[in-house]
Amino acid sequence: MNTNKIWLAGVAIGALMAGWSLPTHAQTSSNASDNEAEPQQASLQLEEVVVTARKREERLKDVPISANVQSGAELAANGVANLEQMTNYVPNLTIQPSPGTPSMYIRGIGSGPSNLAFEPSVGLFMDGLYMGRGRQTSTDFLDVGRIEVLRGPQGALFGKNTSSGAVNITTNVPTSEFEGMLRSTGYFDGDEGFDLTGVVSGGLTDKLAGRIALGYSNRDGWIRNTSNGDKQNPKRENVQGRVTLAYQPNDASEIIFRGHLFDYQTDGDYMSSFPFGTERSLTRATTPGLDEFDDGNGANFGLTGNFEFGDGYTLTTISGYSSFEYLKQLDSDWSPDPFFKSQFGESFWQASQEIRVTSPVDNAFTWIAGAYFHRAESDEIITRSFITFGPFDGTSFRIMDQQTTSVSVYGQAAYDFSENWKITGGLRGTFEKKNGFYDRTSAGVVPGTWLETDLVGEIEEEAFDPSVQLQYLTGPSMFYLSYAKGSKAGGFVSASSVVTQDGFVYSDETSSSLEAGAKLDLFDRRAQLNLAVFQTDYKNLQVAAWDPIANAAITRNAADATSRGVEAELMARLNESLTFRGSAAYLDIKYDDFPGANCLYDPNRLPGPCLENIGGTRVPRAPEWSATAALDLDRPISENLNLTGRISASYRSGIFLDDTLAPASYQSGFTKIDARIGIGGVGEDWEVALIGQNLTNELTASHALGTPFNATSESYALDKPRVVGVQLTLRR
Repeated sequence: MNTNKIWLAGVAIGALMAGWSLPTHAQTSSNASDNEAEPQQASLQLEEVVVTARKREERLKDVPISANVQSGAELAANGVANLEQMTNYVPNLTIQPSPGTPSMYIRGIGSGPSNLAFEPSVGLFMDGLYMGRGRQTSTDFLDVGRIEVLRGPQGALFGKNTSSGAVNITTNVPTSEFEGMLRSTGYFDGDEGFDLTGVVSGGLTDKLAGRIALGYSNRDGWIRNTSNGDKQNPKRENVQGRVTLAYQPNDASEIIFRGHLFDYQTDGDYMSSFPFGTERSLTRATTPGLDEFDDGNGANFGLTGNFEFGDGYTLTTISGYSSFEYLKQLDSDWSPDPFFKSQFGESFWQASQEIRVTSPVDNAFTWIAGAYFHRAESDEIITRSFITFGPFDGTSFRIMDQQTTSVSVYGQAAYDFSENWKITGGLRGTFEKKNGFYDRTSAGVVPGTWLETDLVGEIEEEAFDPSVQLQYLTGPSMFYLSYAKGSKAGGFVSASSVVTQDGFVYSDETSSSLEAGAKLDLFDRRAQLNLAVFQTDYKNLQVAAWDPIANAAITRNAADATSRGVEAELMARLNESLTFRGSAAYLDIKYDDFPGANCLYDPNRLPGPCLENIGGTRVPRAPEWSATAALDLDRPISENLNLTGRISASYRSGIFLDDTLAPASYQSGFTKIDARIGIGGVGEDWEVALIGQNLTNELTASHALGTPFNATSESYALDKPRVVGVQLTLRR
């Protein structure tokens, strides 16, 4: 599609929004009577945003946490299908896909993708259930209500592996009245294909309601494989479904069951390598005839019960079970030469139980107390490496078993000691045990660094994560000062052919954060401004990085790191039809001390293993500046028709994509523009919309690494180019 046409379309959408807003503003200011002023003002007030960031429903502006909340309905309407695409919508959040397992970063800190056994530094929770592995949520969003991105350590209440933050996903619950929704999005430019979602909800009896959501996606990919008949990569087919039942035997009790099944198949990959000094393009060249695939399936089940007793006390129980299995094969040198091929796979399950009691919310003293149990097993984490390079012609086969048992107790109490002052304190104690066994064998002629020794490890750890927040409330505004500690348990190195017994076990990671912030209601609730300034200190930071010399993934503890910065978010109702949303973040993040790290890139260094202290260097893939801005339009244009639209921009400053800070991996700052314009019924029973993502067609990558067996090439995970589609939504 012609770039000039895209720009003209974006300008037209912006002008259309502005045009629709001006008459309303003029009429309000010149014609509205005094009697109409109060209703008009009320209609311009922002809706309250409700979150469960502290395990009970609260208004976002009352929570002393830097949080970004995205509506599931808005994400779906704008074609944001999964967590990876949310990177462009939330400053200081990065979702990194990888050949192994996806990784999340908040404020520059996360767990790299190279260790398949890694649990994240950013905890992911879905409907109250902890999802410790990226593959548990590897499909697209399905019937999501909202997504809360909680920045900073969340150890006291969420606990399990939240040393840098948490992502809290809540799906929609059944409705008592019948409702149905069918949404189909067809993409004709960029990543061609279609997505289909259907939802049916309603009462089954006077006490039981049900909801069924089904999703299917078939996309052709955005990278041309020049070695494989100009085939597009990666082609994906996903199918999933969720059944939700809500049973309310009386006014004081509710039980909700959720069952989610998913299956996905991927043909090809998004990794591509380019020689130093050449420009990247949406092409890749792999070994002809080599089948690249990523196939998996899984299930998530949850049972939540809420029981009120006494004078407003609530007992909550959350029982969960999750499992998945997958197998992935890829051309690991990302070149037409048959040098290196890899396979990854895993069979995993987990079971968890949480029970907690919350006090009434209308007292000066409120509290919450609970306990959590978690059991997880990876019966087989497999890695196969096939090498045919120079004198080598052989195979390495590694298989790891891992068991985790975690028990924790927690509590939080808050006291309003005046009309203006409130203090909250929390503490969680966690006791964790892990066992790991690593079996390695090889056949044929393989590099001498590919070891065959078996490895055994056992970890027993305990952690205590406190938090305290002091709040000052004045009128419609709230100011807060917060301290929080987070922790992440140690673990074992998987997938590596070179690790020895001394390096098989890495220790726990801890963080402590100081944050000051404000949440301000402005202009009679027509605008809300949230501000936060923070500093988080990490000890024994766990880092998983690719060593291109050893052609292996290495996981170790960095000694210290510091993340500090400022975050701001603004939402404002400009008039009845137009809403502005904007956010920005500044981030300064460095390793304070990191002995034994892989050496930074040096073209004059002789080939061979190299370790050094990289303290003082900036953590890669963490932009210094990130920002988003969006205008939303929602306006009736006749008695039966309604016009909606959005134009948004996302900016990220320049970063190094490779852990070695290789110059070839430097990515300059960029801005991506998304837009949407739709027309539908006033009652929202139907809508047709044109949506576009990355309209400026920026060519970017999410991360990079040194190409195996090629010291003059860099490999990149290439992001999507411009994507344009048409969306049809029907509701009843």
